[in-house]
Amino acid sequence: MKKHKLILTVIFGILGNALLVLLAYLFIFQAIQNSYTSLLASHEQFAVLKKKERLLKELEATVISKQSDINRINNAFLRSTDIVTFVETLERIAVISGADLTINSASTSLNDEEKIQHSVFDLFLDGTFPEIYQYITLLENIPFHARILTATINQNGHTGPIRSTVTVDVLTLK
Repeated sequence: MKKHKLILTVIFGILGNALLVLLAYLFIFQAIQNSYTSLLASHEQFAVLKKKERLLKELEATVISKQSDINRINNAFLRSTDIVTFVETLERIAVISGADLTINSASTSLNDEEKIQHSVFDLFLDGTFPEIYQYITLLENIPFHARILTATINQNGHTGPIRSTVTVDVLTLK
């Protein structure tokens, strides 16, 4: 009976220890599996962050390469604070072409809802046909986004002075 009890104690001891070892193995296996899953998720997140970093660097390079274009586009718009500069440009073109310039009127559309406005200038030009033609050609090439709405050329008689009326529309930023 003592032997039988001893054998049962040894068997239950071995089974108990085996159960403890099995439970410890399961806990360790679960911890390793959780660590592996976390490592995979971190690796995927790192790959996504690397891709975002690469895309941001490409975007930065694009923005830097387009910066001069953006400045040139912004400078093509007449700002309401630069009207005097624009008028001086019109006068400078008149001096270069040899035509006499008179600015009859200037107006700006007032639309508070839109950021871009239109400034309209009515110009009178006196001179020879080549002078007026050169003025209009130079006006078309000014560094502002300007559009000639109308241009009329009149002459009094066959030998009189030539007079031209030109209406210019310029996109203006507030």
